[in-house]
Amino acid sequence: MRFLQLFCLSFFVCIDGRELKQVQLLHRHGDRTSMKLIPNDPVDWEEVVGVGPEYLTPLGAKQAKQLGAWLRERYVVQTPLLSPNYRAKEVFSRTTNIHRTIMSANLVLSGLYSNNTRIDDTTGHEVFFVESGAPVTMVDRQDEILQAVDFCPYYFEKLIPEVRESQEWKDKLAQEQAFLDWFAEVTGFEVEFSEFYMYYDAVFVQNIHNALHLKELEPHIANISALADWVDYHKTRAGKSYIGGPLLNRIGKDMADMVANKSSAFKFIQHSGHDSTLSSLFSVTGLNRLPQLQRISRYASAFVIELWKEDDGHFSLKTFYRDGVDGTVTELDLFEHESPAKYTTFANLVATKGLTREEWCGNCTAHWDPLTAPAYCLRLQAIAEEDADNNDDDNSDQTDNNDGDILQLKRALVGVSVVLGLTVVSLVIVIIVMRRKRLSTIHRSLLDEHRV
Repeated sequence: MRFLQLFCLSFFVCIDGRELKQVQLLHRHGDRTSMKLIPNDPVDWEEVVGVGPEYLTPLGAKQAKQLGAWLRERYVVQTPLLSPNYRAKEVFSRTTNIHRTIMSANLVLSGLYSNNTRIDDTTGHEVFFVESGAPVTMVDRQDEILQAVDFCPYYFEKLIPEVRESQEWKDKLAQEQAFLDWFAEVTGFEVEFSEFYMYYDAVFVQNIHNALHLKELEPHIANISALADWVDYHKTRAGKSYIGGPLLNRIGKDMADMVANKSSAFKFIQHSGHDSTLSSLFSVTGLNRLPQLQRISRYASAFVIELWKEDDGHFSLKTFYRDGVDGTVTELDLFEHESPAKYTTFANLVATKGLTREEWCGNCTAHWDPLTAPAYCLRLQAIAEEDADNNDDDNSDQTDNNDGDILQLKRALVGVSVVLGLTVVSLVIVIIVMRRKRLSTIHRSLLDEHRV
């Protein structure tokens, strides 16, 4: 037993006979500038933080590097799953094709593999670069794995209208209408309740950077945040597989590769996305039953899944949520009545709720709009239509073949009928001829008898 413990400590990541096999990280980008400007309080973000709208800020860069440093302490120092220096066979990084998520992915890896910081002498801001040299894979702009919530027509055209028509939604809107009217008057926004996140974001971000000059809003920041949380939770709760299925499927496939001990399996997989990416996964897995996950994830917040191999050979999961602002780490129960979560239970969840690209494209709509559809869905739709046309052609050819066979059969039957008819006529003629011949013979015999 002593030998096994020493062996584990020397070569594997083992605790009491258990071995950490893989870590998957899903995190939001760091702090960024706002997506909208407050009409009654516009801000020049270049002047305030040195970057334009929707870009990662120096504070966001710091948050991302802090997340990377936490990962280094946890998975390089305390539980050495990863090598101290970057190795391509150990790490895979995936990010949406947006500046703030790309830079956040880079900076997390930079924190994971380096503690150095570099400052631009001319602006005083951090330089966004990766000292580790770790590559980051950028997905399609219309990616279904990390951004399915933005591109599924069924979600927007069917599920969200159903949410708006629910009694719960109508009651909440009626309850908050007076506040919404006041908020619209103060900010200048034309408020649409279902899009309240965008207004909250503008107020919240300006307040973080001390750029909010509408002081009458400050006492209401907590209420504005809570209202945005409520709207976002009820919208994403309705989406489930339509918005989180592809990501769940990807996580499940990468995990299955490690369970199967494939040489291509990575020890650490990073998914750099958005608050909607996190809430989409929480929706499809049912983790949004937990109150702390019913809120909009703060900047650089992360969800971590650890895959462990037990000493009996079975696999289990441990899940954590790390707040990106205060660094608080909370262990979560992935399933309500199962701790630790069994890998087999998770695999069943992936099988029932996960969606492949083909399934997602087919479930979101039967007919994608060529102007807005993801290119891969259009390709799949074109292939499906071509297959359908080929099937129709095959059926048509088969029908033509069947018609030809019937025609040939009819012709054969007509031919047989003609032959039979001619045969009957010939037989009748033969009978008549023979009958006449016999009668003629009888008649001659009678004549001969008469002569005699």
